[in-house]
Amino acid sequence: MVWENERTDMNVYSQGEVDKWVYSTCNICSVGCGCHIAVKDGSIVGIKGNAKHPINRGRLGPKGENQWQANNSPDRLLTPLIRNSFGELVPSTWEAAMELITLKANDTLKRKGGNGIAIYSTGQGFLEDYYTIAKIGRAGLRTHLLDANTRLCTATTEFCLLQSFGSDGVPASFDDIDLTETLFMFGHNPAETGTVLFERIMERKKRTGKPYIIVVDPRKTLTAKKADLHLQLYPGTNVALLNGLVRMILEDGNIDKNFIQNHTIGLEKMSESVNSWTLEYTSEITGIPVGTLKEAAEKLGQTSSLVTTTLQGIYQSADATTACVAINNLHLVRGLIGKPGSGPLHMAGQPSSSANRTAGGVGTYPANRNSNNPDHIKEMAVLWNVKEMDLPVGPEKGIEEQIDMMENGEIEFFWNIGTNPMVSLPNRQRAKKAFDKTFVVVQDPFLTETAVVADVVLPAALWGKKKGLWKMPTGQLICFERQLNPLKV
Repeated sequence: MVWENERTDMNVYSQGEVDKWVYSTCNICSVGCGCHIAVKDGSIVGIKGNAKHPINRGRLGPKGENQWQANNSPDRLLTPLIRNSFGELVPSTWEAAMELITLKANDTLKRKGGNGIAIYSTGQGFLEDYYTIAKIGRAGLRTHLLDANTRLCTATTEFCLLQSFGSDGVPASFDDIDLTETLFMFGHNPAETGTVLFERIMERKKRTGKPYIIVVDPRKTLTAKKADLHLQLYPGTNVALLNGLVRMILEDGNIDKNFIQNHTIGLEKMSESVNSWTLEYTSEITGIPVGTLKEAAEKLGQTSSLVTTTLQGIYQSADATTACVAINNLHLVRGLIGKPGSGPLHMAGQPSSSANRTAGGVGTYPANRNSNNPDHIKEMAVLWNVKEMDLPVGPEKGIEEQIDMMENGEIEFFWNIGTNPMVSLPNRQRAKKAFDKTFVVVQDPFLTETAVVADVVLPAALWGKKKGLWKMPTGQLICFERQLNPLKV
């Protein structure tokens, strides 16, 4: 991608010259911009965009420009905390905290087995973090109860991809947006939630007139105002709209018969399922005028390339997984997938949320391997040097199912890493009661609402820097420090 107006965004507070700039990646929204961290006297004092990074070419969003300030927050946790016999969280040494964690984990494993332990992590960690969770969780603790906060925002992505393609891997990329003739943004408002990506889209639009932009949103968002066509539907009618559009495309014969024959199954059943969604009926249910629906169906049916982006407007609405499967179906009947400038691009709200799933820190094994596939389990056993029978299998269980298991006494040890379920879960009173029955470890830079109810709190390093002390089996102490660096390790 070549930006028309090159620039390097910067936000630095320092008395005098910066000592050094450290390569990093923004850790806030779903875009994942490259950046450099400003360091002065051993502290983070600012940030600037990486002009050579292929995602942003030096640009940063407003949240990215200011994220570093949390590193210097006065309420950072600096020492482990342990709940004492009076029910109070009090400062502790690392040795005492880890000894208590080890004692409780071993006790749970002896009495309940691996699935007596659950790990709930984040979408803002590193690939190495997620892979470590996958390996220690499954091969070490032998638990299949690994989940993350992606469950509450983008689990739709995982299951729509599994249903359509059998694997949780997104078919399209940002590079495809640079090439596509038509961009279909469904419940996605990057003008406000991913500003650098939106600038990238609009600069190409200004320079070349492409892509043709269709936006689906009940609101007249900033993104919708820049669209060539705004499908302003009633809330909760995403599936109705997609059923109607797919039916019109099928009816007009705008399908790739060769692609369908060679690469898909189930066309007849899918066609039958949308048969009742006539133009008039779709208009009545969605509130979109007939003429606008026709225009959209013609454009989607005739474009030579198509990228469809999705985010919370579809994930947090009625029948979210069904709607995203319908988007996949639209691409499949048109044959606009697996080629430059085409494919569904189901986004994530955090920069490495999808990476957590890919690296195995949540439901599936690393590299999207399926735990119900014996060949995949056999391969992982070889890679991890363990017995196949020791690797947990079966359907994944999300955080809400894990709450059920805590209530029933099945889970007795819960390790929470970098997320705050006491705020994000739909029923915090119920979650609090479940956590009260469980030994809870919270790993977080701040005393969050979840940390307040924990039995042990471990102060984690924040974005941009990790520092810790590991004790090897030989007794040798190894100190390590690492900058956030998912692209170069």
